[in-house]
Amino acid sequence: MRGQARDFIRHCHAPEERLAVVLIQREGAAKGKVEQKFYTARQAASEKVLRYLRFRNARGADVYASANPLRPRVRRRRAGDILEARWLYADIDERGPETLRRIDADARRGRIPEPTAVIRTSEGRYQAMWRIEPCDTRRAERSLRAIAAHYRTDPAATDCARVLRIPGFRSRKRGEEVVLERLVRAPPARIEDFERALPAPPRAGAQARRAVRGRERGAPRERPGGPDRTPSGQDWAWTRAQLRRGRPPRSVEAELAARRTDKANPAYYAARTVERAVRSLQRSRSFGPSR
Repeated sequence: MRGQARDFIRHCHAPEERLAVVLIQREGAAKGKVEQKFYTARQAASEKVLRYLRFRNARGADVYASANPLRPRVRRRRAGDILEARWLYADIDERGPETLRRIDADARRGRIPEPTAVIRTSEGRYQAMWRIEPCDTRRAERSLRAIAAHYRTDPAATDCARVLRIPGFRSRKRGEEVVLERLVRAPPARIEDFERALPAPPRAGAQARRAVRGRERGAPRERPGGPDRTPSGQDWAWTRAQLRRGRPPRSVEAELAARRTDKANPAYYAARTVERAVRSLQRSRSFGPSR
């Protein structure tokens, strides 16, 4: 297990690629704190950095890293900071084994390429990753949305600035080891392989405009997976869904801040979103009991 992180980083990234490593504190007085550090892939795979990340992981921090490389010298992780898209991925939080079987079946039939890596993030939850030939981030994000829509995976994991779990560390959120289950050594796939196979979802801009017009007419906001697929719209829908299920607001707030480290102030953004969602659900009387 100790060598999985090193081997995974070296396999997935060229030595000089610039990565963001995100640490999310799950325990203790600093619970919910999000830190972002920047390394080249060579530095991230070094024993010095991995020793530090293992130390932080042992003391309650979850460890994530960007899949796509950042531009040289940037000190943030937003859409415009991504150098180019080199990875597609799916965050499989529900129906994990079933969804993986669907992906593998499509790969065997030649419909889509075989995943380059499959990581088990906890029992029944996975990340599937495909290495692709470098392409424009907007083009890659269309395929990310198509993958999420077709396989019903997390619709929030459809931006090229996303951070993903690294195998070889422990999930402090779930209390389980993050394990590399599959690593395929093959040439990168082409983005065209996904564009031909999977239908493109509706454009996010058109969806957002329809959602805004609907709200102006007094229509309810869309449920998760509905038309508003802008990042903020997805955050709003996801937050309301979590609260409806009875999840404590502080827990939702911490996870939302972790999801949106591309924001200038993730903690403030998450707090405002959760606060507004709580008020909205209280007005509609659909706020579930905490548990």
